[in-house]
Amino acid sequence: MACTEPGPALWRKQRTLSLRGAPDPQALRSVPGVLAFRPDSGACWIVVYDVRVIQFAAIAAALANICPDDWLWRMRVRWRQFQDVNIRDNLLAKDGACCNRPPSRR
Repeated sequence: MACTEPGPALWRKQRTLSLRGAPDPQALRSVPGVLAFRPDSGACWIVVYDVRVIQFAAIAAALANICPDDWLWRMRVRWRQFQDVNIRDNLLAKDGACCNRPPSRR
C-alpha cells in the first residue's frame, strides 16, 4: 500500500515506533488511512499514514497490546495526536487567517 505520488505530500506522515513485540503488519495495513507499515531496525517499525483520514491516537490504539505502557509513551501519543490534528486542520482550512486580508476601503 505504498504511495506513488511524486514529491512530498503534506498530508503524509511517517513515524518510527518502538514496540515491545512483533506486530502483525497486515492488521495495521487494513486500517483506513495507513499507507505503509514496515520493520525498521530492532524493535522499531515505521508507519506511514494519511493525517486527513487517521491520526496517531487511532494507530496507537490499534497497537495497544504491543505498545509500551509507561508515562513517556502516553505523552508521545498525546503530542503526536496534537500534531496530527493541527496538520489536518491546516490542510482542510478553506480561508487563510483574517490578518491575510487587507482592510476594505470606505
